[in-house]
Parts: sequence; C-alpha cells; structure tokens
Amino acid sequence: MPPAPGFHSQYATQFVTILIAYRLYLDAPSRDVLAASLSGC
Repeated sequence: MPPAPGFHSQYATQFVTILIAYRLYLDAPSRDVLAASLSGC
C-alpha cells in the first residue's frame, strides 16, 4: 500500500483491475490486505 492512507482505495482498485485484466495470481495475504482496503472505500 502507498504510505498515504488517502490513496489506499485508489491503489487497491487499480491493483485488482490489473490482476483481473492479466489473470494474475493473488496470494492469500495480499488478498486479505486488498479486501480490507476495499471494504473501507
């Protein structure tokens, strides 16, 4: 995650978009961090 909390939602959204577009693997710890970040958007 970027150091500035205000960018967490934007970063997580862009990250997931790229994961889906390129069909990339996401490990469980990263999934948990992204899920937590997106739940606060």
